[in-house]
Amino acid sequence: MNNDDFAIVIGINRYDDKARNLTSPVCDAKAVADWLTSPDGGAIPAAADLNEKSGQCLLLLSEEGSDKQVGEREIRKALQRAASFCKDRPGRRLYFYFSGHGIAKDSNDVLMCHSEWDHGTEHANISSVYLHENFFNRCCGGFDEVVMWIDCCRNEKLRALPASPMMSCRESHKIEQKRLIVYATSHGASAFEATDASHSGLSIFTEVLLEGLKYAKHERHNAITWESVNRHLNVNVPLRAKSFGKNQRAQIEIPQWYMDDPVYSDKVQKIDLVIELEGFEGLVVLKDNGQQVATVQVEDDHVKWPLKLSPRLYQLHLPDGREEVLAVDVKQEVYCYECITV
Repeated sequence: MNNDDFAIVIGINRYDDKARNLTSPVCDAKAVADWLTSPDGGAIPAAADLNEKSGQCLLLLSEEGSDKQVGEREIRKALQRAASFCKDRPGRRLYFYFSGHGIAKDSNDVLMCHSEWDHGTEHANISSVYLHENFFNRCCGGFDEVVMWIDCCRNEKLRALPASPMMSCRESHKIEQKRLIVYATSHGASAFEATDASHSGLSIFTEVLLEGLKYAKHERHNAITWESVNRHLNVNVPLRAKSFGKNQRAQIEIPQWYMDDPVYSDKVQKIDLVIELEGFEGLVVLKDNGQQVATVQVEDDHVKWPLKLSPRLYQLHLPDGREEVLAVDVKQEVYCYECITV
């Protein structure tokens, strides 16, 4: 169990202005919290309730059919919990995740709208600049690292004004604090919810983010690093959006010297898949960067080869001397060498 990290995870479907209700943020937040509390992920002890003092992963949800909301009071209490956690002891990493409505104040700031936001409450939000330039520095200086994932729009079509600071703290006692900030989309653009073609119910960005956290192994390291997750987001958010007829590109702000740091461990999760081989007989060899991973002897015209692999590119050596590229993708379960790059 990881007793050195703390997490605030927010998902808002239900707003006071019901015309602005969303469908994906609650699913997004639950999925992120599941990864943060999983033994194979962040391994952070979950908190059953915001008022419960035990537990370090706070999940704040505002969903239709529930009386609970995530307003200024709830967010302030969560921030206070995070500040208190590192007040008397050092913390390793603080996670902050938000999924809901967002409005671009300028190119450097996004206003994350909490559930009290409607036409008459233009200040019902929390500023990303306030968090990473004020709160994390002054109130949470006991954490070595801060990671922010913000899944919301950053366009300027809606009106909002920055809310007053939720907390004021003394200067931080931490001289250096590593910070990684990832926005679901670029300034002035939209971030999209789950579409009819998506079975997960997750927004485009969050679905790709979780894939990267689980599977995006760095080629030079036996670990998932911030660089490999960064590259996974840069490549796959636009591709996933394009497959749904959308245009979206994540914006990542991360110091270069932070890139090679592992996200959470040297364990890379794998997926179960089946490669279908047909049309030849003989020995088939699967390699990863030239290193043999597995072999199978094909004696019939059609063989199903079950494997457990991390998603990336592999080399498939066929009996006739050909070498094909096997691109293992999170979404697929069955592969046929005829369908790869023959």
